[in-house]
Amino acid sequence: MIECGITKQHPLEWFTHDIGRAIYNEECANLQRLLALIVPGRIMQIGGPPLIRSFSNFHFIHYDTEVFFPSIGHNVCGDFCKLPFADSSFNIITMPHFHEINNDFSGLLLECYRVLEDEGMLLLYGFNPVSIWGVQRLLGLGDVVPWCKRFYSINSVLLEIDKTDFTLFAKDSLYLGLYSKHRAVFENCRLMNTSGKVKFGAVYALLFCKRTATMTLNTEINKYYKPNAIVIPE
Repeated sequence: MIECGITKQHPLEWFTHDIGRAIYNEECANLQRLLALIVPGRIMQIGGPPLIRSFSNFHFIHYDTEVFFPSIGHNVCGDFCKLPFADSSFNIITMPHFHEINNDFSGLLLECYRVLEDEGMLLLYGFNPVSIWGVQRLLGLGDVVPWCKRFYSINSVLLEIDKTDFTLFAKDSLYLGLYSKHRAVFENCRLMNTSGKVKFGAVYALLFCKRTATMTLNTEINKYYKPNAIVIPE
């Protein structure tokens, strides 16, 4: 499915082989666990390979600027900071690693907030700089996720989220192991789904909820952030 429209030069090529494929499959499984907790209706994914393989029970739109996936249903290409959708059009938006290559994360978050309905969910996957992968990348030990401009930390994400009315609802950590292009290495040195037990996984999943209340207790302290957010169960 995800080979459609991808060239060797495109970042999504990384997700079609070996460790990239393993991460892609785990993110797909993580999303399925999330969907089991809520009632999905209208879902949009922004950028990245499509994480949803079956959309018989809900409407799904994949939004990308240049890569077309003819096998996943509705695909729209355009400006990420000017989404061609009406306010409150979706109840779930997934964003796998796109904030790490986008130049206007703040603008993108505002658009996501606009097109999400009240209590809508924003799910964000990112590479964790405070992980074994981050250390390998910092020390130049291997070409770790070569297409990614930067590993965007969770704290950096929360600083941007703090400018909006999104609230952290759940978090998860995926893949504890070495980055290697050799299948035997990463297959034998990994724990794919840490279910929040490990804070230093190579990939984090952050689930935010569109806040609709007009008043919040202790806003000077928590600024709408829930420090004891739940983890997505296995």
